[in-house]
Amino acid sequence: MSLRPRPRQPIPRRRIGYAPWLLIPSSLAALFLLVPLVVIAARTPWGDFWPLISAEGSRAALWLSVKTCLASTLCCVVLGVPLAMVLAKLPDSWWARAVRTVVTLPMMLPPVVAGLALLLTWGRRGLIGQHLALFGIEIGFTTLAVIMAQTFVAMPFLVSSLEGAIRASGSHYEEAARALGASRTRTFFQVTLPVLLPAFISATAICFSRALGEFGATITFAGSLQGVTQTMPLAIYLQRQINTDQALALAIMLIMLAIAAIFGANMVAARLPGMGGVIAGSGREHRLRSEGMARAITAGGFDPDVEDTSAGEGFARPDGESAVAQAEQPAPETRRPPGSSGLSGYGTHRGASPRITIRAAVTARGAKYDVEIPGGELTAIMGPNGAGKSTMLELVAGSLQPDSGRISFDPADVTVTILQQKPLLFPHMSVQANVEFGLRCRGVGKPEARRRATSELAQVRCEALAERRPHQLSGGQAQRVAIARAMAINPDVVLLDEPMAGLDEESACQVRAQLRERLAGSGVTALLVTHDPVDAEELASRTVLIRHGRVERVTAR
Repeated sequence: MSLRPRPRQPIPRRRIGYAPWLLIPSSLAALFLLVPLVVIAARTPWGDFWPLISAEGSRAALWLSVKTCLASTLCCVVLGVPLAMVLAKLPDSWWARAVRTVVTLPMMLPPVVAGLALLLTWGRRGLIGQHLALFGIEIGFTTLAVIMAQTFVAMPFLVSSLEGAIRASGSHYEEAARALGASRTRTFFQVTLPVLLPAFISATAICFSRALGEFGATITFAGSLQGVTQTMPLAIYLQRQINTDQALALAIMLIMLAIAAIFGANMVAARLPGMGGVIAGSGREHRLRSEGMARAITAGGFDPDVEDTSAGEGFARPDGESAVAQAEQPAPETRRPPGSSGLSGYGTHRGASPRITIRAAVTARGAKYDVEIPGGELTAIMGPNGAGKSTMLELVAGSLQPDSGRISFDPADVTVTILQQKPLLFPHMSVQANVEFGLRCRGVGKPEARRRATSELAQVRCEALAERRPHQLSGGQAQRVAIARAMAINPDVVLLDEPMAGLDEESACQVRAQLRERLAGSGVTALLVTHDPVDAEELASRTVLIRHGRVERVTAR
């Protein structure tokens, strides 16, 4: 009996995300921008292109442009990235909007006005330049003036682009890093910048291209001295009146450099490992998972050579066993009994499990609490939306300060960590590196951090996923890795902010079981915010009911 191969199932096409009529004005806009560039390419004498480009004046202008643009881009990055970070974190007030207006103003000014402003400030008779001249320092009409002019007009492009990306990305990853013990400086360099790396690369490329094309500010502030201040835009302007062919060749070279910078930056940003904006629940993640499942279906059924790193839990192989289940078989030699830390040194519990006393009020939210949370148990916090559950959690975490009263721990010296609804695994790190992060922040050596992280992953049955990136995990897998990361630092208090809310029923059951197993007998004091009575029934030893910002009832099981 012969088995006929199953027909190949086509990968579903993506629907367009815009109204079809938008193609008409968008095509006109694209043609308006593209046709002049095509005309330049058509008029360029390609037969003499190399001799024209290799002429002494052309080579001097090309080398000076590249050199000054690299220097000005470096200045923009060193000064502009911190400025974008600060602007993105400013409150939404009139003075913050005024600061943003001043910072982006050079984008709106005619370049010649920018050059005049620089000349009146840094020139020989300028506000600052006249004092520098006393020490023999002259900036105007030098190569340094070219760099300053390019920096002045290009930095706002980097700041504006990067600030928008920072504001859009939010501060969730930074808060997760801080909760794991990272300093603000470490968070900036190891979390904020890597997470924003695609946006940073694109913004830097735009900044470089803008500096490359700068003309008005340069000729006003630096002049046009060959080999000293005559960049490619200035050389093109001068050659246009003398030798049109050479002007066209230089223009083509300038266009090619700009295209290479922007296109190359976009290609690099799109191919960064674990980056490119793949966030749980995003459209791109959905496409990756759909395409991964579609590729795994071949004429003969499941293709064992195609690893499914994107399908959710329960994606079944033909032999009936879940692909995820096969990947998650724990290594017997690395698993530890539930509740035993198996760790020595930093983070081990030094005494009784901390008891939490909450007697505090937050006037703006209409919240006033008076409750004691027993140590070494999991307490569920329940109530309708807006009742004040998350406010209580923020008070305990220390991210919100009460207007009156205080939150006290007994004993007082405690380590608090939080597990949120979204796993917030750092997308640029592997699963292993994510779990190691908190330990490394707290001074644990690399070998010991790796050992502890491996042990924690084994406890949540995710050690086989150690080298994967977060976007290659299902929702349940990511949440279990987040549990391992939170517990790796051996916290005294664990705050659980609806960690099962975004999961399907099967994944929620698995995460619930892992939490119960990991917390049992660990001596950890845990608070669980939830709307699901099943969570409270299966995990909590007591329940605190909150209504209208007040503790209405405490029920012990």
